[in-house]
Amino acid sequence: ARELEGEWVVVVVPRLAADLLGDRGVPSIPAQRWGNTRIELPEALNGSEFERLFDGTTVSSQQASLEVARVLDGLSAAVLHTSMTANGESQQ
Repeated sequence: ARELEGEWVVVVVPRLAADLLGDRGVPSIPAQRWGNTRIELPEALNGSEFERLFDGTTVSSQQASLEVARVLDGLSAAVLHTSMTANGESQQ
């Protein structure tokens, strides 16, 4: 995660994922293969709403983390964005 003046961006790209792809012709890992894998975030982002910039889908963080299965649902990689207000609340 990177932050500049209250704007946060998180880039999610799987690594070492060949075994998770299976026989699929599309380089997208099925959600069930991620199980309960999570991405840890800075505590400041706990409860934040993120927009997936490739498709506009909203993804929420819980316990300062994101579920990989939701973040990468239907995508090979994701770029997430959120803005924080002065009182620490997420805004899109």
